[in-house]
Amino acid sequence: MNAAASMKTTTLGVVLAGGQSSRFGVDKALAPLAGQPLIAHVAARLAPQVDAFFVNANRDPARFAGICGAVVGDATERMAAGPLAGIAAALNYATSVGATWLATVPCDAPFLPHDLVARLAAAAHANGAPVAVAATTEGLEPMFGLWSVSLAREAGAALAAGDGGPRALMARLNAAEARFTDALAFANLNTPADFAAAEVRLRSA
Repeated sequence: MNAAASMKTTTLGVVLAGGQSSRFGVDKALAPLAGQPLIAHVAARLAPQVDAFFVNANRDPARFAGICGAVVGDATERMAAGPLAGIAAALNYATSVGATWLATVPCDAPFLPHDLVARLAAAAHANGAPVAVAATTEGLEPMFGLWSVSLAREAGAALAAGDGGPRALMARLNAAEARFTDALAFANLNTPADFAAAEVRLRSA
């Protein structure tokens, strides 16, 4: 299933694409990579790992037609507040459709692990934690997380208190860590050179 709907699901996934793309200059999520929008590569990796997925994005949702069914924006008063605004909005949406867990990934990481969600879930369950985060030898990757939807209120409160990203909230919640050895799987594409290198990697796979 490749789109979220009003249905009973266990784990939803969200591709976080609500940023301003200010450093990139154009809508990075839709930038072409090996013949497809960047976000399509991310969605293709995430979709098999979850019951359904959607996109968190602001501005015109129609630009994601054909990639996902649901597009959820940040709360109006929280737009541009940082990635935690997208996670909070996604948690609220996941709650509204009866999900139990929400997996989060950024829109610019086309090589995310095929077993990301399974390993995050294993870490969360093993530690009795309401949230799990990916970690590599380079540190935590807080955009790659698995959240209990029961944390929607906590995420909203942290956002209202001034948190822009999820790292501090994850620390307060004693997030479980799922360890990965391939740091490149979590690499973000931020420059034309990054896109060129990713295209070579995709075409040679």
